[in-house]
Amino acid sequence: MKRLALVAIAAFIAAGAAAQELTPTDIEPIYRRSFTAVYELTGAEPVREAAMSPDGTYVGFVRGNNLFVRDVASGKETQITRDGRRNEIINGATDWVYEEEYMFTRAWRWSPDSRRIAWLRFDERAVPEFTMMRFGGRLYPEPYTFKYPKAGEANSVVTLHVYDLSDGTTQQVDTGAETDQYIPRIDWTPATDQNPAGELFFYRVNRLQNHFEVVLAENGGTGADAATEADASVATRVIYDESSPTYVERPTDETVTFLEDGEHFAVRNETRTGYWETYLYSVETGFVETYNTDEDSHISVAEWNATVKDGREFFSFTPEGGVEIFGWTMTPKDFDPSGATKYPVFMTQYSGPGSESVFVEEIHPGDMMIYRPLLDKGYIVVCVDPRGTGGRGEAFKKCTYGQLGRLETEDQIAAARHLAEQPWVDSERIGIYGWSYGGFIALNSVLKGADVFAAAVAVAPVTSWRFYDSIYTEIYNGLPADNPAGYDDNSPINYAHLLKGKLFLVHGSGDDNVHVQNSYEMARALVAEGKNFDMMIYPDDNHSMRPDGALHVRRKIVDWVLGNL
Repeated sequence: MKRLALVAIAAFIAAGAAAQELTPTDIEPIYRRSFTAVYELTGAEPVREAAMSPDGTYVGFVRGNNLFVRDVASGKETQITRDGRRNEIINGATDWVYEEEYMFTRAWRWSPDSRRIAWLRFDERAVPEFTMMRFGGRLYPEPYTFKYPKAGEANSVVTLHVYDLSDGTTQQVDTGAETDQYIPRIDWTPATDQNPAGELFFYRVNRLQNHFEVVLAENGGTGADAATEADASVATRVIYDESSPTYVERPTDETVTFLEDGEHFAVRNETRTGYWETYLYSVETGFVETYNTDEDSHISVAEWNATVKDGREFFSFTPEGGVEIFGWTMTPKDFDPSGATKYPVFMTQYSGPGSESVFVEEIHPGDMMIYRPLLDKGYIVVCVDPRGTGGRGEAFKKCTYGQLGRLETEDQIAAARHLAEQPWVDSERIGIYGWSYGGFIALNSVLKGADVFAAAVAVAPVTSWRFYDSIYTEIYNGLPADNPAGYDDNSPINYAHLLKGKLFLVHGSGDDNVHVQNSYEMARALVAEGKNFDMMIYPDDNHSMRPDGALHVRRKIVDWVLGNL
């Protein structure tokens, strides 16, 4: 976790010259992307989400779930909010699920003229709590409790506010009548000669995540048409509207780009044509033109095989009644394709919605720590991207909507059967491995494909989507109350009785993302069915098996595979 925090810090420091004034010390990670630190310009107490104003006059930051601003020259500190409290109210920083799934932590922004600060306030009092035990060599382990909205449960109620440094007033921005929604980004449009203050805008997404809007605050929250009393509502208008019968992909910083002219913005969209395209819009009049098309398809397998130098060879196959599926193989040194030698196969995959593991430029070094020793021992390593993955258009990606795990598992089983037919494969020694979503598919594959898979390694797997967070799960599977079959029919917990092969379950007890509860409940089901399996728990380690087990787990996986496949 500390390494991830340091990566975030490095990116933060590189963001601009003003950030050089904010060199962090005494770094303490919180979750995957968040941390507290001490900065010379913010005082001796740890703070988070510090940022200089564009003119370098002020520094803003979050301390104790409240938002502050400090005059750099005088050191005078102003507390903007006072209601922040852990596990209740957060001002200017995101809650757990926003940080994890919308991938940002600083939920406040300076206006271009350094006069105003816009921020999100998270009221998470109704969000259910999850408790993990922290061991750390203590005589009595300490409970760590945080707000974690699982699928179908209450989310934070998020509101948007603007503070004016010139007069100390605060206004609330009208984000609509619905409170069970998401505001995954706020920011200001670029300054222009006509409007040096810029305009405040935000994204708005409904709970089902099939309706996405870009909303502009009238007059940026100031001026003659804006409310003047504290906490009064600032009027807004929608300048972009997109919907889908399934879902609109989670928006990021790259989804919308406002041009420097202050009159136009560009939006990446895949719902119009089924492929990613970029559209140019006018802030005042709506649609202008399509000015760029992203070819959402791959170059040919032959072209990839001619360019990739890491030992992969790409292939494709078409399951009976299915669609063409792509994959790659890595073979041992002196590989003999004649069939005189039969090789065991180690299948690796992630398989999550929109992900790509096959046609990537470079394999992750952590994965190669597993693949290389197996290749050296005479194993073939194979990776397949099933239906639901990315790079092949909206229809291919979204066909898994409402049934996470079903088609992906079918395709991994079909891939194993395809491999079993090859003359150089030992059909009795095919195994499958995955981490997180990949662990979920590895479990389902060894259970539902018991006739073809001899072994599986599942690291930090989701075992029921009822256990996972609201934003990620509901965008792909809907609400549990509306789609119980989509949650239960594809949960490996319900298929423990099918296990025939060997299974290795691995999890970190400090995983705040995919809780160890997932593996515990899988283990409970396997024990109830009298099934033998192996299990490894990494005390206090997170979803990446950090801070202690990241290297150990990869060596352990290799050793287990060599002894069981």
